[in-house]
Amino acid sequence: MHGGVEKKHGSSLMLLPVLNSRATRITCMDYNESMIYAGTSDGYLLTFEFETMAGDDSTTSSSTSICAVKPRETSRVGRTAVLQIQAVPDASVILVLCGHKLLLLHSRTLLPIAPSSTASTAPPSASSSRDSG
Repeated sequence: MHGGVEKKHGSSLMLLPVLNSRATRITCMDYNESMIYAGTSDGYLLTFEFETMAGDDSTTSSSTSICAVKPRETSRVGRTAVLQIQAVPDASVILVLCGHKLLLLHSRTLLPIAPSSTASTAPPSASSSRDSG
């Protein structure tokens, strides 16, 4: 799904081809720690790892620079477009909305995280909210 990194001579702009198909589009993106996540129109989740290097960049106010971005993994998460990605760094989780499904994936391995057996996935009914008040 993704290609190599191309650096233009005499420029600090790096082009990173991520798709081999003109029919596929990036629909959403998010990042977490050292990972970038991109969802596609055909249900794939692409991951890229970036390495940072501390240094003083006089052209920006930042003292950290990204020095390399490497394609890491491509995972099919659905048959329809990935609509939204939300990284949750404190829990090492990414939430992926694909079609009418919300997936919880481990942020490094992209393995599904099973919901807790005590958690209910059904919304509370109107009668139960009246009874609790």
